[in-house]
Amino acid sequence: MKIVNSFIVILLMATFMACGNADNSSAADKESVEQSEIDASDVAVYYFHSTRRCETCLAVESVSSKAIKEFYNCVIPFESFNIEEEDGAKMAEKMGVSSSALIIKRGDQKIDITPEAFMYGREQGEKLRALIKTKIEPVKNL
Repeated sequence: MKIVNSFIVILLMATFMACGNADNSSAADKESVEQSEIDASDVAVYYFHSTRRCETCLAVESVSSKAIKEFYNCVIPFESFNIEEEDGAKMAEKMGVSSSALIIKRGDQKIDITPEAFMYGREQGEKLRALIKTKIEPVKNL
């Protein structure tokens, strides 16, 4: 009986120790991301959507917003606009969009990554995150 009790105690201790050290983060969370040192004063990311949104629309916004916060420490603004509301409609007109869109504004350049965002946003968030980063950061000359 003492052996059974000892075994149970050891099993419980191992379980508690494993739970305390469990790494429940996803592969995306484990990736070490370096904060970028870019001049962000002329860069912004805009997500346009309608009032009714599907899971993919929500995923595009979520992945994009989190990528901007993580990569650029909130220095680059990420703004979401409902095109069915007055402010959102004005901004959509200014940016030349009429439906859901993910736009990166860098200087005078408007970079529309909507097709890729909706292709990757829900199932391949890492590809969308990488695309956002490559479109924001200037190419470094070697």
